[in-house]
Amino acid sequence: MRAEQDKIWLGSDGGGLFEFDKAKREFSSRTEADGLAKNWIASLCLIGDSLWIGYGGTSGGALGRLNLQDGKMTSFMNSRSREIGIGVASKHSILLKNPVF
Repeated sequence: MRAEQDKIWLGSDGGGLFEFDKAKREFSSRTEADGLAKNWIASLCLIGDSLWIGYGGTSGGALGRLNLQDGKMTSFMNSRSREIGIGVASKHSILLKNPVF
C-alpha cells in the first residue's frame, strides 16, 4: 500500500491495483485488461508523479510504472529491468539503482 495526499494505492494478489480517492470516498481498479503487466501486485513505490509497481505471481515478476499525471502504464519485463538497473527481488520489493527519470 502507498499513500499520496489524496489517494491510497493498494496492490492485490490476483485482483490488480486499487486506488482509493479520499475526497470522493470511491475505489477504482486497474487490471491486465487496463494495461497492468500482471494482476499480482507484490510491491508499490511512489516517487514523484510515478507509482512503480513490482509484480509477482507464480509465473515470475515484472516491473511497471504508472504515470500519475496522465495515467499511462509502462511495463518492463525482467531481462529489460536488469539492463536498465531496475529489479524486482523476492517478489516483495523494488530496487532502483541510479534511476534516470
